Parts: sequence; C-alpha cells; structure tokens
Amino acid sequence: MVDANHAYSRREALSLARAIEEHDIGWFEEPLSGGITETKKILDMAQAFGVEYAPHCWGSAVGLAAAVHLLANWDTVPGRMREPEPLLELDRTRNVFREELAHPRLADQGGRVRVPDGPGLGIDVDEDLVQRYSVKS
Repeated sequence: MVDANHAYSRREALSLARAIEEHDIGWFEEPLSGGITETKKILDMAQAFGVEYAPHCWGSAVGLAAAVHLLANWDTVPGRMREPEPLLELDRTRNVFREELAHPRLADQGGRVRVPDGPGLGIDVDEDLVQRYSVKS
C-alpha cells in the first residue's frame, strides 16, 4: 500500500504510479483530491478498468452524505459471478461534526449506511451546532 494523502496532481500521481508499478502495489490510497464531480469521474474510470474504489469519510456528515450518494451511484462491470458491494472507509472515533452536524444521522447499521433520500444530499445541517463551533477571526 502507498498512502499519498492527496499529495499529487493527476500528472504527478500517474508518474508515481508508473514508477512503483514494478513493486506490485495492491492499493494506491488518496493520490488525488477533488470535489464530488471529480470524484465521480475517478470512480467511473476505476470501474471501467476494474479497479476497486473506497471513499474515505474522516470529516463531517456532509462529506459522509456525499460519499454515500456517490456509492449509491456505483455501476459495476457486468458479467461478474457476484456483484461486488461498494466499500466505504468510515472513521469510528468520536466526531461531533459527523455525528451531530446533520439530520438524519448517517450511522453504521450492521455494516451498512442508509442513503439519505431528502433533497440535495438528503440531510439538514444543524445551524446551531455550526454557530456553536464557529470561530470569529
């Protein structure tokens, strides 16, 4: 595994991937960063080439809702014996911004996270919590 932590541009990430290819790396983690549109493009490319993909959810409930919606849009390559289930890396440490920032709460329920079905990302942000943690500059 190589954990790049969003450190590279597309060109730099490809260059590094080619340089380490001979070492048969099984997982190249977080080479790029981007918004949901860029992430969807990356997911589509990964699916087209049979590469596994697992978004990370280390931040807020907003990021988690976006990742869950992205995975709900998962298209698998046809012809597989078993349909692979999408993977979601979900931080389990206490995080008020993931656990209390939005309603409904998106929680692990027996290894699954429900896709919110309201407008937009399907969540309502708790503006009082945002104000409580805001810092005046």
